[in-house]
Amino acid sequence: MKFEFTTIKSRLIFWFLLVALVPLFVATLVISLERSQVIKETIFHKLIAIRDLKVEMLNNWIDEQISDTLILSKVAQINGASKILIQKNHSAQEGLIIESAANFLIHYRNQYKSYEEIYVVNPDTKKIEISTNPLWLGMDESLNPAFTTPITSGHIHIRDIYYSPKSKHPTMSFSIPIFSTGDQRKIIGILVAHINLENSLYDLLLDRTGMGKTGETLIINKAGMALNELRWYPGAPLKLKIDAKPAQMAAQGKTGITEADDYRKEAVLAAFTHIPRTQWGFVAKQDLKEVYAPVKEMLWHIFVIVLISSLAVYVVALFLSRNIASPLMEIREVAKKILSGDLLARNKIQTRDELGFLADTFNKMAASTASHIHIQESMVKINTFMVTLKTLDDFFSKLPPVLLEETSAGMAAFFILSRDGKTYEKRSTLGVNPDLLIHLDAGANKGEIGLAGASKKITRIRDIPESTLFKFKTFTGDILPKEIIVVPILVKNRVKALLTMASLNLYSKEALKIIHMIWPSINTAYSNLIASEKTARLAEEMGLKNIELEQQSTEMEAQATQLKCASEELKHQNTALEQQQKQLKNADRLKSEFLSNMSHELRTPLNSVMALSRVLIMQAKKKLSREEVNYLEIIEKNGKHLLSLINDILDLSKIEAGKMDVTPKPFSLNNLVETIVESLTPLAKEKGIKINHNIDHTLKTIESDELRVHQIIQNIVGNGVKFTSKGNVAIDLSHDETNAYIRVRDTGVGISQKDLPYIFEEFRQIDGSSSRKFEGTGLGLTIAYKAAQILRGDIDLTSQLNQGSEFTVRLPILWEGYIPSEPASIGFVKDNTPLRKKTILVVDDDPGIRDMISEFLTNMGYQTLTAASGKQALDLARAHNPMAMTIDIIMPEMDGWELISRLKNDPRTSQIPVIVVSITNDRETGFALGSMGHIAKPVDKDKLIAKIRKLDTRTRLNVLIADDNEMR
Repeated sequence: MKFEFTTIKSRLIFWFLLVALVPLFVATLVISLERSQVIKETIFHKLIAIRDLKVEMLNNWIDEQISDTLILSKVAQINGASKILIQKNHSAQEGLIIESAANFLIHYRNQYKSYEEIYVVNPDTKKIEISTNPLWLGMDESLNPAFTTPITSGHIHIRDIYYSPKSKHPTMSFSIPIFSTGDQRKIIGILVAHINLENSLYDLLLDRTGMGKTGETLIINKAGMALNELRWYPGAPLKLKIDAKPAQMAAQGKTGITEADDYRKEAVLAAFTHIPRTQWGFVAKQDLKEVYAPVKEMLWHIFVIVLISSLAVYVVALFLSRNIASPLMEIREVAKKILSGDLLARNKIQTRDELGFLADTFNKMAASTASHIHIQESMVKINTFMVTLKTLDDFFSKLPPVLLEETSAGMAAFFILSRDGKTYEKRSTLGVNPDLLIHLDAGANKGEIGLAGASKKITRIRDIPESTLFKFKTFTGDILPKEIIVVPILVKNRVKALLTMASLNLYSKEALKIIHMIWPSINTAYSNLIASEKTARLAEEMGLKNIELEQQSTEMEAQATQLKCASEELKHQNTALEQQQKQLKNADRLKSEFLSNMSHELRTPLNSVMALSRVLIMQAKKKLSREEVNYLEIIEKNGKHLLSLINDILDLSKIEAGKMDVTPKPFSLNNLVETIVESLTPLAKEKGIKINHNIDHTLKTIESDELRVHQIIQNIVGNGVKFTSKGNVAIDLSHDETNAYIRVRDTGVGISQKDLPYIFEEFRQIDGSSSRKFEGTGLGLTIAYKAAQILRGDIDLTSQLNQGSEFTVRLPILWEGYIPSEPASIGFVKDNTPLRKKTILVVDDDPGIRDMISEFLTNMGYQTLTAASGKQALDLARAHNPMAMTIDIIMPEMDGWELISRLKNDPRTSQIPVIVVSITNDRETGFALGSMGHIAKPVDKDKLIAKIRKLDTRTRLNVLIADDNEMR
């Protein structure tokens, strides 16, 4: 519901209160918030200081117990007695030594009240042989962690607070091996010290200095059980499980301060932290009621001050509103009269301040409104009359009387421009002797008529000369008018007529406004009447031409019928052509998909053949003859050739299908060219030719797809080496402001002029016969050309037969297209536990499988890395050296067999264990290539975890997940 004020008095009171009280409330709120924040921060810092101090004291207490236990284990009496105990038999004298050791421990316990009991366990019999409590002698300690842990580890052991069946209350123990003085590696006993918590740890925690009436400190173990006495819960140790948020966060290894409910469900402010050595969570807390008590008291005082200030402001606002509202009420009454139609009502101006100015303004507004109404009525009357005018004669004869009546003028005359445009001719008059009016020169710039015609504006003349044509005839003689107004009548911004009006008195403001406002309407009416006369003449002429047009229309209809028939025929032909075009596009798409799928299906078994042939070559060299080894090398060589052919077909099909991925990034073109030259140099040496390259050192990097650029230059340089029998292949790098240029010249067979236009077409070869000298499919240059266009570049070629060829590759230095964001390659599971330090890398082209395996491994406490392709997996394996890898076999571009082969041939990754996770059952190939296991899809979680756990015994710390699918 909208709130409205009924009186100015209530409005003024409201705004006075608002203006006065809002800053007061804002200032109060700011001060309150700042003060509250200061108090809270003080309490925060106090609790943090208490927490840190107590934790430091706890750590010092633990250090003291460790130090005391270590000293006791090295005391000569204890060490000598322990040596005797491990002997099967001992003499009476040795029995006295044992008794002396027991007395020493009893004296030590009595001297230091923090110890409850101290005893020594025989490592052979696992029984207590020396004790401060005789009742404990002979007890079996074989299952007691205080004995089993130090005997196994050889180090001191701190057993967390637990309920002791021996002492019948919570206790804590420190145990340490006693080593022989002659052989520091031989354990001759275990010294165990039970702590009296009441006289040591609990006294330290029950000191609540600086924590008010409700503050306390507490410690909990990993299970969330309270370990010390609490202010609000008697007998809490090992009996009260604390689920409060601060305690749980402290037990989880976190440090901080928070507001939450404690074990009583009471709101508290708690500072918490973690003690790693004992895995305790420590909490220092205080009730929020006590913390915020000073804030509440401060807010109450501020409330009283604001209330008193508000009452004072209200009284002042009431007084001021009365003084201002009275004159305004009088102005309102006058406004009501004006609103009801009494435009003669006026305000009495009594003051010269803003209220007086407002009253005077109301009076002027009333007068202005009355004048405006009169002007509007006159405008409506004149415009309505002009609508009734049908001819120019009516315009010149009937319009002047209406204008004189509304403007209080005494005479009027119309002049129109002659056909030759040289003079203004008299057309009609009213109140003027027509015999006195003569034709006026249109080129003259003087006189009342000349000024208006030249300026194209309404002209007012007050200093009227005696020679004027406009004079009033009376019985007393001629009288000069006081003011003459000349109105130019414009048609297309040219003066076509003049209207002159004269008055015995000066024109009023209302009359002048009427003349200026009606001027555009007079121009429009005059233009319309002229246009109407022209239209009438044209209509007569058009009637004659209509007959001719009807005859022409008949002829056009016959021609239109013929055109319609021809259009229908063309439409049918276009429909047939569109159908054929769709069929061609569909066939081309199916061809590309078929090539892509077939290349993918052929490459997996081919990689297996190549991998196994390489394994046979390496493992069977000594078992096979040289000729048989050559057969295996021929198999491997032909497999590589076939794999290269399949990869070319796959690249071409991707380009044609529009699925070629582009991943632009900055890289060094110089380094890339040197890499290509290095890889092709052995082939060039076999042919007896050289590869020369000229590096452009001013070109640091370009931004493009490094893999595609490598493929383009590799294909072109490889082509040059392939078709050059003698001479050399030269590579030159250069650049301008926007592009980099790679020129590859060879002295090979060259290309004839008739074959040049077709050299970049797929499967096109100069010699396509079965007896051709050079092998190949003719796809290399096609892929290079189309890849260059995808990268916003181009390839130019000049060649002469038997003289060599020159290819020029142009690539933009800066990538101008869309740059996709780099996919996230690594997904670590963050945790502070030691088990989480081991990481696992998964390789699979199915994002669902990849996420499932990652989840299995994460739940078992491992970290995971993920890769979407074989190439990405290689990069991550080299960078992170994982503990193990799980690899799928059937993947595009680089399948699992090729990935495993590259991993095992690289010294940096050869020792990484590999587990094959694939739908294929070709276990033998995997084991031959060096995999450590095989798991069939769908993945069995238990089998996968079992395989990983076997590998977990190794000393590695990282494990990696790879998949060629970009979605993850």
